[in-house]
Amino acid sequence: MIKRFRSLSEGGFVLEGSSRTSLIKSSAIRRMLELSMGMENVVHLEQGEPDFTTPSHILDAAVEAMKKGFTHYTEINGTLELRQAIAEKLERENGIDADPKTEITVTSGSQEAMFIAALGFLNQGDEALILDPYYPAYFEDTLLAEAVPITVSLNEEENY
Repeated sequence: MIKRFRSLSEGGFVLEGSSRTSLIKSSAIRRMLELSMGMENVVHLEQGEPDFTTPSHILDAAVEAMKKGFTHYTEINGTLELRQAIAEKLERENGIDADPKTEITVTSGSQEAMFIAALGFLNQGDEALILDPYYPAYFEDTLLAEAVPITVSLNEEENY
C-alpha cells in the first residue's frame, strides 16, 4: 500500500499529489501575465478575456434566469435545449449534422474540453500529433493521458 498522507508537525495531515502532477508546468502565458501585472498600458493578447464589460442585455437575461430558478446544476453534458441550439447552428452555418443527445457536450471552456478529449480518446502509449505552434495545455493534456505528444511544425515554406 502506498502512503500518500504526510503528517504536519502542528497536527493534521496533507495529501500528497499524484506523480502525474509533476507533468504540469507553469505556462509561459501565465508567466507573461504575472510580469505584466505591475506595468501600465499593457495590451493583453494571452487570454480570451474581453476588454469590455458584459453588455446590459446579457446581464439582464442572467438576472431574469436566476429569478426563474435557473441556479442549479444542469445535465452533465449541458441542457438539451442548449445542445439543440448548438446542433442547429452547426447545421445552418457549417453544414455539420450532429445529434445533440449523443454528439454534443458543453464544457466550461476549451481547456476542459481538450482535457476530456485527451482522456477520452488517448490510451497509454498512444501518439498524439500536435501542430506547432500550439497551446501549451495540448502537450500537458497528452502527457496526463499517458500518451506521447509528437509535435509537427507548421511553416509557411511548406504551405502549412
